[in-house]
Amino acid sequence: MTHYERVIATLSHQAPGVLVCYDGFMDVNAQKKFLPDVPEMEWQDAMLRYLETLDLSIVKVGWQWDVRTVEQGDNYCVQENDIGTRTRITRTPFFREYVAHPVEWEEDLDTLRLPDPDEPRRYERAEGDIEFFSARGYFVQGSMEGFFAGLWYTLRPLTALLCDLVANPSFAERLVNTWGAFNLARAEGLLRRGVHCIHFSEDMGMTDRPWFSPAVYERYFFPWHKRLADLCHAHGAYMHMHSHGYITPLMDMIADTGVDILNPVGPGDHMDLAQLKRDYGDRVVLNGGISKFIERMSHEEMERHVEEVIRVGSQGGGFMVCSEGGIPVTFSQEDFRFYVATSRKYREKYGDRGADR
Repeated sequence: MTHYERVIATLSHQAPGVLVCYDGFMDVNAQKKFLPDVPEMEWQDAMLRYLETLDLSIVKVGWQWDVRTVEQGDNYCVQENDIGTRTRITRTPFFREYVAHPVEWEEDLDTLRLPDPDEPRRYERAEGDIEFFSARGYFVQGSMEGFFAGLWYTLRPLTALLCDLVANPSFAERLVNTWGAFNLARAEGLLRRGVHCIHFSEDMGMTDRPWFSPAVYERYFFPWHKRLADLCHAHGAYMHMHSHGYITPLMDMIADTGVDILNPVGPGDHMDLAQLKRDYGDRVVLNGGISKFIERMSHEEMERHVEEVIRVGSQGGGFMVCSEGGIPVTFSQEDFRFYVATSRKYREKYGDRGADR
């Protein structure tokens, strides 16, 4: 099977032969440690090296913001996009924080001018990558910020946004709907250019609870998630939601949106893989299950954990493997090789599972 065929088999709850891996690195420092030659390579060659080293089947492409560096220090930089969002990035240890938003005050929304989501140049790199990686048998997904998390990544500070959702609903609806329409237009632009899936980062939970109540989710975000799923399906494509945090109280509605894939199903966030498989595994492909604390495990403990996750998740098909925190920079080279090989070993062992097993 090609990588694309393995993903489609998984989405159909058929046996993929080898379970799909959707892993990545915890941060850029981990990537530099384990793939030190990649930064010097051309982009598409570097991505192929990344995909092949981690045995990945899915590659991301995206709509492009204009970004410039406005401040630089020995161990940090501050970047600004074309609507004024500023992000401070500390290099070692890696840390990202949002330090300025274009909607700090309610009246700022009246003067906000988002970029044209249909501007052709924003898709130029994505178009080339879609053609390049599709021709090599990969499953290509368009990636963008989510409808909740994208707001506090990009437009409005998180604390202010959470207050808006409860105390200022008329403004919150304007904010969510402004951003939602922009997001949906970007997704359609990527779908028209041939991506197989839309992936969006939503991060709707803390380690022990969602950021908001089910009623808030139903009012503001469920409609946009459903619109996106419907749009993807109308294009013969799929929807892939990323959300860290304990979001089980929202899962009935999340499943009702028509979402096809959910990650990372984090054990560190009390997302019970076995229970989620029983309750939603016939409707949603669960993607994840590997602990962010694998760096603390001996090789024997790591192997037991990886096999248990894959054994539980693969029952009945419809499961992909990834870590909730990414491959950590604290891994030794031996740890890295062991983890990748162990994942492959058990993804092969349980790769014959589909809806009939």
